[in-house]
Amino acid sequence: MAKENLERTTNEHEPDITKPTADEIAVVAANKDAVETDPRVDHALGIFSDLTALEVSSTEVIAAKEVVTTILVRRPKKNEFVRVQETTFTTFLYQDVDEGAYYFIEPAMRPHFITGTVIKVLVPAVNQLGLPFIWPVPADDGQTSRNNSWNESHRGAYQQAKTKWTKMVSDRMARQYRVYEAGGNLPDPQFCNLPFNQQIALAFRGINTISDPEHPILRAMRGDIP
Repeated sequence: MAKENLERTTNEHEPDITKPTADEIAVVAANKDAVETDPRVDHALGIFSDLTALEVSSTEVIAAKEVVTTILVRRPKKNEFVRVQETTFTTFLYQDVDEGAYYFIEPAMRPHFITGTVIKVLVPAVNQLGLPFIWPVPADDGQTSRNNSWNESHRGAYQQAKTKWTKMVSDRMARQYRVYEAGGNLPDPQFCNLPFNQQIALAFRGINTISDPEHPILRAMRGDIP
């Protein structure tokens, strides 16, 4: 008897679920169509009323063209692979070792320098991320009494970078740069599309060109008080 009462109580609390009639289904469908065709709905949704028109593929990009406004003069970093173009420009530079900066010396200013000048072969380069820079490669040591292993290995990295993605890492124990070739399949280099003389002008504009005896570098070299 207790079992029968329990079953009766349970059944009394169960909802009365019945299937909708055909007329009820027709009413729901009609209301849905009315909402979809109501112009007020489209107005409320704005541009999101049709998501298909806004959808993009994973390979689609927004059209844009990068404008190069500055280019650094530096050697490759130890954590990047680089490639170079064949174009070169050999010139005198002043190298600020403490700041890691290079200054172009106009010909008339060269006699004013006591020390700090170097001859570099400037080369347009780019790293694996597409960032352009100008690589100052040491010029040939010429008729010096002994070879410079740093410069030789540096030039070796530059020569390899003409055809292969190259990394160079300093080895102080061996007193040279260790040169590596990329093991992965890096894409073809995307070099800066500016003519090389324009790249040079961007790199040495303003104070980065020494064209006057009163340039801060020359004043400091003479010991003039600012």
